[in-house]
Amino acid sequence: MASSGAIVSQRGSQRRRGASDPNVSWSDAAAVLSAIGTVGAFAVALYLLRVQILDRRADAEDRRETQARLVSGWFDDVSRFSDVAAGPADPPDYFEVHVLIRNGSAEPVYGVIVRTHVGNLGDYVRYPGTLGPEETRELRVVVPPDDMHIGMPRVSIMFRDSAGRQWLRSEHGTLTHPTQPAIDAFTKDSPGAYTWETHPMRGLKTTPEDHRGRRLS
Repeated sequence: MASSGAIVSQRGSQRRRGASDPNVSWSDAAAVLSAIGTVGAFAVALYLLRVQILDRRADAEDRRETQARLVSGWFDDVSRFSDVAAGPADPPDYFEVHVLIRNGSAEPVYGVIVRTHVGNLGDYVRYPGTLGPEETRELRVVVPPDDMHIGMPRVSIMFRDSAGRQWLRSEHGTLTHPTQPAIDAFTKDSPGAYTWETHPMRGLKTTPEDHRGRRLS
């Protein structure tokens, strides 16, 4: 029995020495640290890959916007509408709002549509068509004189770039890719605070020359 007790005591002593063996604990810690390092390296690699993808997308979008940023439209001036029936001293029946549109790029833009907002008189849509490279064109929108106190007319322009992408530059200058409902709404004149039956412009017709405008450069 003494011999059996000695064996048990010896085994217990060996287990205690094994539990406190520094080689065992350091080995386990090294394995854990190695696993953590592997996971951390993988996470860093994923993060760097995501940053590279976002940078490439930003660069691609910037290249796509290169031509679109050079296309714009703006309000330029107001003048008396030419009317041979009215004398120089007569009060004008209408004024003309002068709108300038420009393609400052080295390639043409297509399907150009210009929308001019003029106070309570609503919005007037013109279809100049294609703007050539470095081309500036003037459009004139006829309005009654009593509406010009509302404030400065606002101009927005829609077009397709040389790659066929559709763009909309708002009256505030921002560039976006319009949705189909936005395109449909953009191409419709609006009577503003009037109805079409009571609108002061209901008797005036828009000619093809009114849509194309006059080339300045």
